[in-house]
Amino acid sequence: MKARHWGHVVFYVKDLERSLELYRDLVGFKEVGRTLGGKAAGLTAGRTHHE
Repeated sequence: MKARHWGHVVFYVKDLERSLELYRDLVGFKEVGRTLGGKAAGLTAGRTHHE
């Protein structure tokens, strides 16, 4: 079976802001929300809220 796209991925990181610099600012994911008092962020690659 060949994967066509990612669905849902969870990363646990020590420094959320630094990680967002990579995934949001460099890779191009869009931040769609924060939770857990700002300790977690949701990102999307565009197709659905899980990508």
